[in-house]
Amino acid sequence: MKPKEVKEPIAATSDNLIINTAFMTALTLELFIRDLEKRMAMQGASFQREAKLKFTRFLDFTKKALYYAEELTQEIYDVDEQAHWKNIPVWQEESNELARLILLYADRSSNADAVNDIFKFLRSISGEGIVTEEMLDNYRLKTL
Repeated sequence: MKPKEVKEPIAATSDNLIINTAFMTALTLELFIRDLEKRMAMQGASFQREAKLKFTRFLDFTKKALYYAEELTQEIYDVDEQAHWKNIPVWQEESNELARLILLYADRSSNADAVNDIFKFLRSISGEGIVTEEMLDNYRLKTL
């Protein structure tokens, strides 16, 4: 049996970085939603009537979000299979890493100095050089 041809990963460009990050973020969101659903279910019995109604609605939307996350994950699997290279474990690993990074950031970013320190540290690490300040400007909150 002839082995499948292994292709190189998609070229490192800003567009591909955004696409891959969107996939990772979707998978990361799925991890958060599943964890949150478990945590909220444990507290469900203690909610008041109105809060319980909101919680039930939240769970309904959570289930829909999980359904679409699974659909997106399947699309990732399909694209990966068509390309004959296996990035699924990499996406899953990076999604879990992103989840840990987000949680640590949420915990450590209690003030502007801490946020500046975090970004200063991240900028000090060498990378692929794809992300520019102009690109990052698209993700800054615009104030009036």
